[in-house]
Amino acid sequence: MKKICLICLTVLIVTVLMSGCTLYTEEGLFPDETKPAMKVSVMLQDAEGMTVMGENPVVVEAGSDVSFPIQIHDGYKIETVPQGVTYENGVITLPSVRFPTTLEVETRLLNDLEIKLQNNAWQGTVTANVEDLGSVKEDTEVTLSVTTAKGVIFLGYSVGATRVNGGTIVCTSPEYTFTATENMELYTNYYLGTGSLVIYDSNGGNEPQQYYVFSSTSPYIGPNALANKGQFTKEGHVLYGYNTEPDGSGTYYGPGWSVIMPANDAPLTLYAQWMPETEKDAFTYKVSGKQVMITKYKGSHETVVIPETIDGMPVTRIGANAFVNGKFKTLYLSRNLRNIDDNAFVACRSLTTLYLCDTPSGMTDNSFSKCDELQKLYMLACLDPRYSLSNNGTYKVKYQRLITAEGKKIIFHAGSNVSYGIDIETIQDALGGAYAGVNFGCNISTPAIFYMEVATAHMNEGDIIVLCPEYGLYQYGYNEMNTTTWQIFEGAYNAYADVDIRNYIKVFSSFAAFNTNRYNSTPRTYEQFCTAGGDPAVTKFGEYNVNHNGQTSALKQSIAKWTSNSGNLNIDMNLLNQSYNANMNAAIDMVNAKGGKVYISFAATMKQWLSKESQNPAVQNAFKNAVVRRFPKAAVISDPGTYVLDQSYFYNSQYHLSTQSSVYRAKLLAQDILAQFAKEK
Repeated sequence: MKKICLICLTVLIVTVLMSGCTLYTEEGLFPDETKPAMKVSVMLQDAEGMTVMGENPVVVEAGSDVSFPIQIHDGYKIETVPQGVTYENGVITLPSVRFPTTLEVETRLLNDLEIKLQNNAWQGTVTANVEDLGSVKEDTEVTLSVTTAKGVIFLGYSVGATRVNGGTIVCTSPEYTFTATENMELYTNYYLGTGSLVIYDSNGGNEPQQYYVFSSTSPYIGPNALANKGQFTKEGHVLYGYNTEPDGSGTYYGPGWSVIMPANDAPLTLYAQWMPETEKDAFTYKVSGKQVMITKYKGSHETVVIPETIDGMPVTRIGANAFVNGKFKTLYLSRNLRNIDDNAFVACRSLTTLYLCDTPSGMTDNSFSKCDELQKLYMLACLDPRYSLSNNGTYKVKYQRLITAEGKKIIFHAGSNVSYGIDIETIQDALGGAYAGVNFGCNISTPAIFYMEVATAHMNEGDIIVLCPEYGLYQYGYNEMNTTTWQIFEGAYNAYADVDIRNYIKVFSSFAAFNTNRYNSTPRTYEQFCTAGGDPAVTKFGEYNVNHNGQTSALKQSIAKWTSNSGNLNIDMNLLNQSYNANMNAAIDMVNAKGGKVYISFAATMKQWLSKESQNPAVQNAFKNAVVRRFPKAAVISDPGTYVLDQSYFYNSQYHLSTQSSVYRAKLLAQDILAQFAKEK
């Protein structure tokens, strides 16, 4: 009978359960029963130098936070707290406590710290809010304040050393507040008004200000802007240059560009300029050896900025046909790029402006196939220069003289017969001081029209260019860029932004060759035009002493005789029957459009170097007449024979005059210029 009852009860329970009836609830065995909450106790153990200001222990519901207000006695600090515990604003907190717990914190006495201050009292005085910097309690808030002497500018506090001796600037404000946490040695840095001071502001970047002082004996020689070597960074952005105004409304300088200092020797502040990187999803790319090659662009941006890195790996290459029929107008090629394949950019006909970091050594003009409107090139230095101590490095001085010469300018241009053969001061005196002379002579094998276009960008109405071309194709309009041109303007990349690069061929091919040589050459710095007194300086240029007019004055005496290759040079009429003469006429038109004038004279040439036929006055006169016909919008002011001189006038070349002879030649040229002035009146 019991067995039958047990079976019946079991069946009844199963039936009830299957019918959905509930015998218990989540609150308890019966619907009206409430489950009691669990309580836990937390205790904060006493420690030396600390007092708990409230209950201890504290009892709370499991899962709640526990907080203990505490007071730290004078001279003590909390050293450590248990993992997961926080200490902030006088409160120790343990979050989400579930079990009874005892907290142990460690305290210790505050250390006595020493803050050393290295300061030249005659440059400025420093006051502090603490009585003795030599004995400061740890965690003390210290405030230093500088008052400079008259005529002195405070540049900032540094650690490790003064800034010029390799220290790191930690604050550029005269008032510096910090919490003392360790022994430290601070240095004050001042500018005494000698040399050129450039202050760099990261302008929203991650780094503090930096500054550089450049000593100079000439007002026409200024520093180069910092090359982009990662001194300033901003998440998701690339540095594309500096500006005299934070919002970019002032004067722009690309990294490594030649900087024109204020005329009153005031410090110059340059603000970093940032461009947002194009998001990586706009590109298809391959990874090989932890380097990224972009293979396709999928976006529709107006400005495309190649990221420096993708997924933490450097972007080093742009593959063929990566950008085809792109509609973007501006392109930034970032500083990790080494190769830009042929046809990397194809038929991107809206592209007008290129920012190119000077790092690729693998690229050609075909890298921008059918990009017919690409006209503005901003070269951005990221590499150390190689030619700053060479003769070609001196052309930075010529470029600065071109820009800074005051009043009306008379600019002399050709190859080395100008660089080494016209005394500018003699010209200026002969013209009665009415013109500031600029010796913009270059190299016979670089395109004269490039220098003319650069000069035109800095000319005003009434300025004059005097051409004295040697007898070579580059001097009469040939427009091929070459490695020598890149060497000459390595210290003044600004010049490439002065021209329309559509007027030249082999721009990128020649740059790649130039850069390949640089990677294999000894690096220098843009501050290494020489150093003086420990500060980066710009004073002399190796053995080549170029004065502020751009005149090379290292050549002192004439040669005794000349034998090498004498009689091999012809005054070549074929130079004036070439398609590239049209390039020269276009350059002359640019000058005239600015309200300037072009005068054509002739190169100072060693007589013994010319062939017998070219020494004939009739041949020389025929050449002059052909020049008149070929370049009708310029004034031919000289006779070639006037400047065919005996070897005794020359120093070490058929075109390089001695110092004394360059004065003689300048007097002859001044007479021709004055005669032309008389005709024009």
